Amino acid sequence: METAYAIDQTALRESSAVSHSDVQPALDRLDPAAWQGSRDRTTKLQDIVSSLEGSTPLLKHALETAAAFDHDTIDLPGPTGESNRLTLHPRGTVLCLGPDTELAMAQVLRTLAVGGVAVLIVPDANSAVEPLLETSMPVAALDGLLELASLETLSGFAAVASAADERSLRAIRMSLATRNGEIIPLITEVVAPHRYIVERHLCVDTTAAGGNASLLAEAGE
Repeated sequence: METAYAIDQTALRESSAVSHSDVQPALDRLDPAAWQGSRDRTTKLQDIVSSLEGSTPLLKHALETAAAFDHDTIDLPGPTGESNRLTLHPRGTVLCLGPDTELAMAQVLRTLAVGGVAVLIVPDANSAVEPLLETSMPVAALDGLLELASLETLSGFAAVASAADERSLRAIRMSLATRNGEIIPLITEVVAPHRYIVERHLCVDTTAAGGNASLLAEAGE
């Protein structure tokens, strides 16, 4: 999808800084369990997006593409005597950094659509997500720009989404690289719903488990 959007550089320059002490309480408050188990996430989000004043093609496309990844277990083909099952799971809590409101909202919608939770940090974040907050969606909003050094010590998030300029993206990568523990991915694509999920593939040898008696009988001949 071709997208056309303009980032308000003046608004970015005039935005206040959002620090570690602002973000960590928001991360700690979010509980993804109930939302991940919801069976009508896409319907709820579609209703909200449809009601948004000035809803853009980017927001609608963000939700449509993400909804394609909201499904149950898939049985994959495999050899006789082997079970292969693919499941998709939300990546977790995503810091949505825009850098402008439209991009950040698209990131939030993709996160929510696949069962994740989001913290939105951009100028005018609270007014942007007000319709989501009114319906108790698992999202938090902070007005301003994140102090990128905070990424070195914040906890409780699984990914960062930002389509900012290369200089800003480099600073984000450097902050994430200094962290201990698991690697935190940076999602830079404007349209990439697959980046908001993780795949799990379970392969079971059903013959060894005694699940296919005919194969076991053949093996004993």
